[in-house]
Amino acid sequence: MGGLSKKAYQISIHSDEKALPTVLLDAGNLLFKQPTVAHSQELVTAAGILQIYKQMAYDAVAVGPLDLAAGIEFLKDGKLEDFPWLSANLTDKNHKLIFPAVRIIERGEMKIGVIGLTGQIADTSQEAIVTDWRKVLPEHLQRLTKECQLVIVISSLTGKDNAELTRQFPQVHILISADRQQGNIVPRVDNSTLITQTMNQGKYLGVLNLDWIPGSSWAKDRVQEKQTASEKETIHPLSSFSGNFIALGKNLPDDQQIAAHVEEIKQQINKHNQKLASPDKQQAAADNSPFSGLAGFASCQECHPLQTTFWNSTRHAQAYATLQRQHQNFNLDCLPCHITKNPAPKSTAPSPVEALLALPPTLQSVGCEACHGAGQAHADSPDTIKPQRKVEEKICVACHTKERDPGFDYRQKIPKVRCPAG
Repeated sequence: MGGLSKKAYQISIHSDEKALPTVLLDAGNLLFKQPTVAHSQELVTAAGILQIYKQMAYDAVAVGPLDLAAGIEFLKDGKLEDFPWLSANLTDKNHKLIFPAVRIIERGEMKIGVIGLTGQIADTSQEAIVTDWRKVLPEHLQRLTKECQLVIVISSLTGKDNAELTRQFPQVHILISADRQQGNIVPRVDNSTLITQTMNQGKYLGVLNLDWIPGSSWAKDRVQEKQTASEKETIHPLSSFSGNFIALGKNLPDDQQIAAHVEEIKQQINKHNQKLASPDKQQAAADNSPFSGLAGFASCQECHPLQTTFWNSTRHAQAYATLQRQHQNFNLDCLPCHITKNPAPKSTAPSPVEALLALPPTLQSVGCEACHGAGQAHADSPDTIKPQRKVEEKICVACHTKERDPGFDYRQKIPKVRCPAG
């Protein structure tokens, strides 16, 4: 969620610099990463995202398949009853639209018609049905092309479906997609439609600048006109566009109001999860495969005092304490990289993520076993069972990802945490 305050700041700066009308649109799949909710913290996070999008005054957001992970009623929360959801092809089992299909946005003298389209959902048994977009789109286009000077579709359909849409419906001037199989799509004209997309999960802000002349086509058609005109160039007004993507990295400034809101939500998450921590969760953590066989750094210290003393001087030893200082030690988005887990569990069975909330103190840091593997068996039989000595890069980059630690260099960093011999 940290990128939301940076996104809000960039939106405000862009609007102020251009001093032109701005429309804020999102093609969906913004609330959840998977089709189902893994744990209750995801609901708190998703509710916070909705509140912040409303605070940023988004004009329209298409309902994506992943937005439905918690069900329709979650999206229709009374606190957010005027949230600008759109979907022209999402219905209940009585074939009645659940959300508005379109929204007409007025900017000055221009009317902009926006249509939302939802991609196919995985769970066909839930209360929502995704109907064929080909059947519902024509009637909305017929209406909007009469009332509006610019028609935009925000779509979480597949890339194949979006390509078909631009071929069949040239009335669509702009298509903004949310195809998770693709990242940023540089604005381009497909057939008669300008299409673009910003990478999912809020890593970028997509900016599309338009010089739109109602009734015109996009400027890329200029060359084609010169080639096809028989005696003289066919002249009619052309519209132009430009676009760019702003990476929402740590170095960008924050919108202070949104940053404060994000911090409030993080505190809500921490308090919410703190209530879930209990002794039975601790036992579940001890018994579950990714955590079974762990001895904790104190057991290592008995035979390896030199190495344990060195480890205690590294930032790995303070990883959990860092979360405690920030009051985020119950945040399930943060915990996995600030505690000790078995990097190579024997079982592939999924573990209850809530078990992380009640790990014993000896595992509340990035301890020896996070790099060298579970050590209980080695502690019981040190002469016959040996730990993994070399720490492979894949273990490090599981947490030191490009998003979390852009400057991470395995070869430079590993000497700083390598245990001394002896």
